[in-house]
Amino acid sequence: MYSSQAVTLSAQLSMLDLYSSPERFAAYGDAIAYRFPGVQPLSYAHAAEIGMPPGELGCAAWVAFESRRPLLEVATAMRRTGQTCATAPDHYGFSAESMEIAEGLLFEDYDETPSLPQQ
Repeated sequence: MYSSQAVTLSAQLSMLDLYSSPERFAAYGDAIAYRFPGVQPLSYAHAAEIGMPPGELGCAAWVAFESRRPLLEVATAMRRTGQTCATAPDHYGFSAESMEIAEGLLFEDYDETPSLPQQ
């Protein structure tokens, strides 16, 4: 159930056309950095090179946060092995419920008009 909800949230994030411009993608990177402290967002060029949908990149950011690994490493490995939001929790031994919550909060941090709390 939680994996399917995460997949739905991932699809909703991907439909926001976050790769349409470097600026729009940078705002998404800000949301990733805010939600997952210590995770270095990918550059626009790296994200385009990997070719991972933005919502799946959000799940990869959560895995990077939970595993304390660089996002570029996690995203590249997930893309290479075919891991998705639906399969990542089991593959990495994490809770699907935690991923679904994290993806939902990321979606909340970045919607049609990104606005993050001022720090």
